[in-house]
Amino acid sequence: MVPATGPPQSTARIDSLQQQLATSAPDTGRVLLLTQLAYEYTQITPLAAIAYGKQALQLAQRLHYRRGESLALIRLGSGFREAGNYPAALQVGLHGLRLAEELREPELIGRGLNALGYLNWEQGNSRTALAYFFRAKAVAEKSKNTKLLTRVMGNIGNAYQQLHRLDSAVLFSRRGYELDLANNDLVSEVGDAAMLGNIYSGMGRPDLARQFYRGSIRRAQGQRITFALCRAYLGQARLWQQEAGARADSTIYFGRQALRVGQQSNYPKGVLEASQFLAAAFAARQDSAAAFRYLALASATRDSLFSQTKMTQLQALDVNERLRQRELAEQQAQATHERRQLWLLAALASAVPALLLLWRNNRHKQLANQQLNAQNAQIARQRDDLSNALTHSSKTRRPSWCRAKRRPFWASSRRVLPTSCKIRWPS
Repeated sequence: MVPATGPPQSTARIDSLQQQLATSAPDTGRVLLLTQLAYEYTQITPLAAIAYGKQALQLAQRLHYRRGESLALIRLGSGFREAGNYPAALQVGLHGLRLAEELREPELIGRGLNALGYLNWEQGNSRTALAYFFRAKAVAEKSKNTKLLTRVMGNIGNAYQQLHRLDSAVLFSRRGYELDLANNDLVSEVGDAAMLGNIYSGMGRPDLARQFYRGSIRRAQGQRITFALCRAYLGQARLWQQEAGARADSTIYFGRQALRVGQQSNYPKGVLEASQFLAAAFAARQDSAAAFRYLALASATRDSLFSQTKMTQLQALDVNERLRQRELAEQQAQATHERRQLWLLAALASAVPALLLLWRNNRHKQLANQQLNAQNAQIARQRDDLSNALTHSSKTRRPSWCRAKRRPFWASSRRVLPTSCKIRWPS
C-alpha cells in the first residue's frame, strides 16, 4: 500500500495555529498556542518542537504563568526525547512534573507522568516506565480524564510487550484500543492498532496481527500519522519474514514501504529501523550491493540523529540555565521569607519579657483595686448600719428621767408631776 499523497491533517492544524500565533498578544493564550505548536511538531521536526517549547517557557516565566510553564516543560521534554537527547528530556520532564505537583493540577500531573513513562519505555526501562504509567493511570481515573486514560492504557500495553508479557500486553492494549474508538482519538488508535499487530505476531497469531496492521495503515494513511505507518509496515515485513523468510518479496515490499514513509515524512527513527531491517534482509538474500546501500543509509541516518542530538544539547543548556535561574530566584525568595520570619520571631521574643512585666503590673493593680473597692464597700455598709441604728433609736426611745409612771384608770385625772420633775422657783 502506498501512502496517500494528500496534505496531512497535522499540516492543516499547524497552519491554523501559526495564523493564530501571528495575531496573538503576548499573554497566556499565546503560551498555550506555542505549547500546542510544540506538540504538533514533536513527531515531525523535534528541533522545531524544542524551539516553540522554549518560546512558551520564556513567555510563561515572564508572565508568572506557572501552569503554562509546567506545560511548556512537558512539551520540551517530549521534543528532547524525539531528538534523542534523553538526559535533557528526563531533566526537563522532571521539572515539569514537579511544578505540576506543586500546582496540584491533575491534568498536568498525568501528562508529565505519561511523558516520563514513554521516555523510559523508549530507552528500554520497561519497569520504570510501568511505574510512571500506572501512576498516570491512577491520576486519570481519579480525575475522570478519559483522553489521558486512553493514551496511558495503550502505553502500558507497549511496556508489557517490551517485557514479553504478552497476555498483560494484549489486555491493556485492547482496552486502550477500545477507548480510542469510543473517544475518536485517531492518533492513539492507529498507534495501538499497530502495537496490537506486534503483540499478536509475538503470540503466534498472524491472522489477527495482519488484521490490526492493515487497520492501522488504512486509518493512518489519510492523516499521514508517520510513526504508526512505519510501525505497521515494518511489523508486516517482519511477519512475512517469520513465515516465508527474508527471500519473500512481501518482506522486502513492506520493508521498503516503511522506509518510504519515514523518508517522505522526515522521520529519522523510522528510516533507521527500516534501513537496518532491509540491510539484514538483503544480506540474507546474499545481495551484498543492496545490503551495503541500506547499511550506508542506516549509518547516515544514525549520524544525522547524532548531529541532531548534539544540536539539542545547546538548546538543553539554555533551558537548563533558565531553570537554574528560576530555582535561584525561588531559593532567594524563600530565604528572604525565612529571614523575615526569623526577624518577626526575634521581635516577638524580645517583646515577651516586657509584655509579661506589663501584665504583672496590671494584675497587681487590678488586685489592689479590688481590695480597695472591697474595703470601701465594707466601710460604707458599716456607716449605713450605724446611721440606721441611730435613726431608729432616736424615734423609739425617751430619757428615763422624764418618763411618767402609769396610773390606774380609776385614779384622779389630775395629773401630778413627779417630784423629780416639779419646777422649783428661786427663793
